[in-house]
Amino acid sequence: MEKTGNPKYLRVVTIILLIVYVLFMLMNFLKGIWDWTFYFGNGELNSLIRIKNYMGKFHLVIYVVIYIMEIIFLLVLNRLVKKYGIGKGYHFLIILLSFLPVANCFLFYIIKRKLNKQLFTYSEMSVRRSDLKIVTTWVLMILFIIYTFLIPLLMFYVVEPELVSRADYYLHFSVLVTDCYFLITSLICLLYYLEFKQMLNKMDLTVSGIGNTPLLDN
Repeated sequence: MEKTGNPKYLRVVTIILLIVYVLFMLMNFLKGIWDWTFYFGNGELNSLIRIKNYMGKFHLVIYVVIYIMEIIFLLVLNRLVKKYGIGKGYHFLIILLSFLPVANCFLFYIIKRKLNKQLFTYSEMSVRRSDLKIVTTWVLMILFIIYTFLIPLLMFYVVEPELVSRADYYLHFSVLVTDCYFLITSLICLLYYLEFKQMLNKMDLTVSGIGNTPLLDN
């Protein structure tokens, strides 16, 4: 019976993520153009608001699919690392925990970086570029969260009129900032999975692996 950790499963998941991220990047680009146009108040496009709503729903569907596929990707990657003795993996409950709000901001990226490093090192390929992509999306997410929550908090708790006025001004750009954030991160993730797929194509599991390389189990 074929092992569930066989890289063919990881290849399939990676290809699906590539396809979905291409769609996501395209939707983010179109949504950005649309929001930019509406931001400057082109009233002639108000009749097309229904199309904009459908676009927003489709964008949400793609985002949910990516969220689910990222969970599957991490689970399959973790299974492969453990099954072939490449390193010590994580308990699947810890991986699921990493996708919960707040925990997702840290645990998900820590786990992904460690598993990614194990596999790239095993394949004798440089992990630097793929690791940089993971860290970059991590930093962008933290900055986006700070921008999203810090400015509204300033408006509620700061009494200085000048600061409130500035916060209100920057808040008007929140839609455009969100569009830029999703567009940039979707592009980085697409490039990451392209590199990951190249690594899988070169990987040979018949070669004796790293063995008992330590990997935190928490």
